[in-house]
Amino acid sequence: MMLGVVYAIRVLGVLSALCAAAPAQNDPAATRAESIERERANKARNLQPQDSPKPERAIEKWVENPLNKIFAAPNGFGVQFGGLAQGAGFSLGARYLRRDLLNENLTFEASLVGSIHKYWAATIRASLPRLANRRVGVDFIADHTDSPSLLYFGPGPHSGEDNETDYRLESTDFVTRLAWKPSVEHVLAGVLGGAHLINTGPGTAGDDASIQTRFGPQQAPGVDIQTNYATAGPFAIVDFRDSPGDPRQGTSVVADYLLFQDYEHSAFTFRRMDAQVEQYIPFLNKKRVFALRGRTQLIYPNGGNLVPFYMQPALGGGDDLRGFEQYRFHDNNSLLFSGEYRWEVSAALDVALFSDAGTVFPRPGLIGFRNMREDYGMGFRVKTRDAVVMRLDAAVSNEGFHVWLRFGNAFPLFPYLRR
Repeated sequence: MMLGVVYAIRVLGVLSALCAAAPAQNDPAATRAESIERERANKARNLQPQDSPKPERAIEKWVENPLNKIFAAPNGFGVQFGGLAQGAGFSLGARYLRRDLLNENLTFEASLVGSIHKYWAATIRASLPRLANRRVGVDFIADHTDSPSLLYFGPGPHSGEDNETDYRLESTDFVTRLAWKPSVEHVLAGVLGGAHLINTGPGTAGDDASIQTRFGPQQAPGVDIQTNYATAGPFAIVDFRDSPGDPRQGTSVVADYLLFQDYEHSAFTFRRMDAQVEQYIPFLNKKRVFALRGRTQLIYPNGGNLVPFYMQPALGGGDDLRGFEQYRFHDNNSLLFSGEYRWEVSAALDVALFSDAGTVFPRPGLIGFRNMREDYGMGFRVKTRDAVVMRLDAAVSNEGFHVWLRFGNAFPLFPYLRR
């Protein structure tokens, strides 16, 4: 009897020890906690980056990566697309670029571009961008362009389509630009000066009458005499865009006020103000963007002087009034508005719906919304990681339907203000 009691006590002691040693095995809450922890550990061990959907991977492989290689601007020799006047057709050339000279204190660039319609241009540019503790930059630019067939329809917003003529314009520019960058990172201001040498003549397009056969000096000042200019004036750039090559958000304001001094005949001297404002309003994580642009060029001739037709602002073509023929409207002054709704299809492609409205007028005091010409259209933008490199825009207006293939951003700046 006593022996049985002793064995019973020993068995109870063993069971009590086992229960004390492994209480979690019998506790449902503890078991669930351990199971969750084991799953977390397994997921952590097998964690891999999230893979993109197959269509996006295909676009990146076959479109985006080749575009980055083709349109990139590497140190050394590369390919140059575009950069010629409207009407040039497809253009292609070579470019040499070095950003690393003098320990990255000197940038040198040279390019030569030609087109299927025998337009061509050559440019040499040297820049010192890091003077005075990176607050001052100096650019030296030499540029020659030959455009054998630019269109002219006569002056004013009511010029007729059937008055289409063409002319040849050769220009050589030597420009020095001194820029100061204040403490605010997004502001650039400075002065520029140089020479603008011009040669004009009959156009080479067989389908159009040459300008001399239809317009005289009253409708096209300077058609009978050409001149050369000395140029000087201040400029300012305020740029808060997130990516200048492909903006999705922010504001940009650029302006200059330049004197064009006719030093040969003293008959064509004038002052010109150029200004452009851009605003980008994003939503849906910047996959959708409203892009807005306003632009004006206002000319103030010296007393008794005229503005040559080849120096007047012009609207029409792939960079402004896209529903009209290139250079469709000429006059001493211009005003333009553009609005676009852009959505990103992929990292390499945007689709856009757009509208343009613009006009030309003889005197700055007539600036306003009278005689506005309008168009509407749709476009496709091919992009690299940093910039829009090519765009195809189709637009319609009361003068028909036009399709434009252009290189670069849809809202290009004035030549002297391009950074």
